[in-house]
Amino acid sequence: MLEYLVDRAPHCSSRSEFVVGDVREDSLKLTLHVLCSAGFGVKLPFKPAPEATAKDVEELFRDSQSPPSGYHFTFRSVMEYSSLHPMSALIANRVVPKWIPRALLPFYHADFKAYDDLGRYLRTLVTAAGIKKPHALHNLLEGIVGAGKIKSGNGQDSTGSAISQNDGLSEAEILGNLYIFTVAGHETTATTFRYAMTLLALHQDIQTWLCEEIWEAIGNEPEDPSEWDYNRVFPKLVAPLCVMLETLRLYPPVVTIPKLVANSTAVLTYKNQKYFLPPQTYVNINVTGVHYAEEYWGSDASLFNPQRWDGRNTDSALAKNDAIEGLAAPGLEHASIHKPIRGSYAPFSDGVRACLGKKFAQVEFVAAITVLFRDYRVGLAPSNTKETAKQIQQRAARALQCNSSFLTLGMREDVPLFFQKRETGQQR
Repeated sequence: MLEYLVDRAPHCSSRSEFVVGDVREDSLKLTLHVLCSAGFGVKLPFKPAPEATAKDVEELFRDSQSPPSGYHFTFRSVMEYSSLHPMSALIANRVVPKWIPRALLPFYHADFKAYDDLGRYLRTLVTAAGIKKPHALHNLLEGIVGAGKIKSGNGQDSTGSAISQNDGLSEAEILGNLYIFTVAGHETTATTFRYAMTLLALHQDIQTWLCEEIWEAIGNEPEDPSEWDYNRVFPKLVAPLCVMLETLRLYPPVVTIPKLVANSTAVLTYKNQKYFLPPQTYVNINVTGVHYAEEYWGSDASLFNPQRWDGRNTDSALAKNDAIEGLAAPGLEHASIHKPIRGSYAPFSDGVRACLGKKFAQVEFVAAITVLFRDYRVGLAPSNTKETAKQIQQRAARALQCNSSFLTLGMREDVPLFFQKRETGQQR
């Protein structure tokens, strides 16, 4: 990825220093690559090929400047379109009556094409996974396909064996789950990565702490990250995890979580007072509200302070919770971090319906931040030659405050960043 950034940077004076106008596109590309490789067994190159073909699965998913024959989108572009236009795609393909000819809805043409192409891509993945050896479940896709049997209309699975109507997952269910995993599994992590990069560029003191902690953790590890052992290295990468947890606290992907009381009355206890919620009551959890509450986070709740999570920081407002049991909520299982009060931190939701991909997202984020800040210092770049250092900081701080949320929270303004290669003496 770093080589790709250097090659495409428009203001690259050398391979040791370059500017990226906005990391959003590159963050999406990175997280989509990770998801496709680990989840689907498809490896996408960072540098697009001149053209793609549909002669086999590998060629079909090869990133290219133009889509394969018979397609309107490449796999990457259809995923990006689905992430940027989820509501229009939903309306076009699930709300608009099927009897209305598509030709009469020109404003939905791109949504129709994206829906059709994405369905074809996902069906190709499912088919490829279904014909593999059943003993080799190496990724998410093979696990989903292997855990159930794809039903066909004649009561048989894809191998021809008879199945009951309730056996396994239907093809539609598999495709639906793959779509959710794909969109939710890369867009939210990319957004968090973008926020974190901007925050670390704005707060150079915290970036220095992060770099020092990274080199303390991996100083004796092989230079090539592919040779790192997860069980040995990940538990030592506390600082990058703290950065992720703090970024998610300030900028949770989903700012409200809808809940519904089931068929019996629910009882909530708050400050020794019981509250009774009737059946079928809708409840919206204000995630941003609890994430900024000084009652749980201290007087600096509005500030970016990843060190509040570090288990070695006894001055943190979270340190008072260390004696309380049962606080290892989703995403907080790491032994070396402080735990907030249950319910005061919910970027992955909570309870039995918490985000299934929380650990995947954490490992992905921590690995990317570790490799990047091991080798580079990241700072705020000017948007023009007349911009002063103070104006640059003010613009970045303003961008962090100007957010919008449709399905997920996101920055509305671009923040140019410069990357400077760290010298050996700076790394250790």
